[in-house]
Amino acid sequence: MECEVPDEHPILKGKFARHHLRTPAEMLMEEPYDWCRTLTDDECRNPYLVAVDINMSFAVAANGLTVGLNGPTHLTGNPAFDPKLPGSWLVDLSHVDLARVQINGRTVDADRLPSPFTPKGDHPAGPAWYATPTVAYAVELGFEVAPIEAHVRLHSGRYLDPWYNRLRDAYVQTMADLGVTTSMGGASSWRRWPAPRAPRRRWRCSRRRSRRPRRAASASSGSATGDRWPTTSRGRR
Repeated sequence: MECEVPDEHPILKGKFARHHLRTPAEMLMEEPYDWCRTLTDDECRNPYLVAVDINMSFAVAANGLTVGLNGPTHLTGNPAFDPKLPGSWLVDLSHVDLARVQINGRTVDADRLPSPFTPKGDHPAGPAWYATPTVAYAVELGFEVAPIEAHVRLHSGRYLDPWYNRLRDAYVQTMADLGVTTSMGGASSWRRWPAPRAPRRRWRCSRRRSRRPRRAASASSGSATGDRWPTTSRGRR
């Protein structure tokens, strides 16, 4: 569906003017948080900043996740939200007030935290496309949702579970090879980590190599919405 594909997808060719930047009302913008806080003076005096995904948060989120196993069904006319149907929902969440969220039956003021409904933590400005778990989270926080339309999958399942299990086992074994086991506490596991310089260089290299093919289109001159990325047309060696 148009709302679920990136700008370079062929189904968008001719849909928008050149260099048009799609809005949340035109595309699904479910991305990891781009939010941070300023380092304290004490933190700035440290020689290294090490980022380690100890809990495999992205992989754990995939474990047990229900995903669509067939093509989308288009729902129109303000359909009722169904958290059991994976897909994309056009919903206006601008009424969500983080100063009065409901958690375990009590009202909590979370206004100082970034909004979980935008990639940068800003307050939602109007109708936008959201994945099913995001809309379900708004309901969980005690807010009413009224979808305008949706593209959902009626046939679904836990397709990613085998992938997660293999990745988890490989991760646990790799950590054990480094001397970090699942039975260790937090302080013990940190003392087992090697010097940060080499892992940091490898992480940067891996990150840049993985991001380059996905972002190659933005650096290509003359590319427009719906045009294939030049890298996708190159033959494999």
